[in-house]
Amino acid sequence: MARIMEYKVLSALYAETDADETHDRLSKQVNDYIKTGWQPFGQLGSSTLAGTLILTQPMVRYQEP
Repeated sequence: MARIMEYKVLSALYAETDADETHDRLSKQVNDYIKTGWQPFGQLGSSTLAGTLILTQPMVRYQEP
């Protein structure tokens, strides 16, 4: 079984004006991390604070064999 060596939670903040696909900050972060060996882990999280949407994605990096 692969062993997790690192864990990180990525997050992005979105105001109502950021609903356009061109403002998809979290996907860009996740894709950048995937390119360096990280993998999404678990579900996307979401919450709101003062009218701002907060999205989070846990990421892990496994020990190389």
